Amino acid sequence: MSSTGTSAPGGWAVRAHDACDALVWLGVVNLLWLAGTLAGGVVLGLAPASVAAATVSRRRLRGETTGMVRAFARTWRAELVRSNAVLLPVLLTGLLLLANWRVFAGRDGAAADAVAAATALAGLALAAVAVVLLPLYVHYDLPLRRYLPTAASFLLANPVAALLPLLGVVVVLAVTRALPGLALFLSAAALLHLVTALALGTFERNDERVDARAAAG
Repeated sequence: MSSTGTSAPGGWAVRAHDACDALVWLGVVNLLWLAGTLAGGVVLGLAPASVAAATVSRRRLRGETTGMVRAFARTWRAELVRSNAVLLPVLLTGLLLLANWRVFAGRDGAAADAVAAATALAGLALAAVAVVLLPLYVHYDLPLRRYLPTAASFLLANPVAALLPLLGVVVVLAVTRALPGLALFLSAAALLHLVTALALGTFERNDERVDARAAAG
């Protein structure tokens, strides 16, 4: 009885410490992401900053907790050109779809409604590809031209793989909309860490299945 009573507070203390540590870590990553995005003039900084944030998230998930700032900066510099070659077209396409949807969603008529609905579906499909593409880029070393078709093929073969990351994105965006101040301190890092964690788990399970089939064959 007494051992249970004394161990419970210790357990809560450990969990509280871990939660605080995670929040501090996310806050630092968020600031690094903002700095990296601004350093590239926003448009050219968004891709390498996101790749760098996903990379340090991957390191943390693997238990590598030291040298985060150096790892972020090193990755940002190395990926400034490569990541934009892969991710910038997806970003620009998403912005065009959003602009198109805003135009037609504000108009009356069946034709405008149909175009707005089609644009929304295209945007959802692009978002599903994007939440797979970023962690795929971080996790696998492929020729640049292979990342987008590989992400699309993986998504077609594993459609559920994008469901949880997309739900996570919706939750983070909803919380950020309710509490806009989080955008400065946590939102981007939380979103990127969540997407990275969920996708990497899916990739690792898929790799295990592929290895098992290869061993059996």
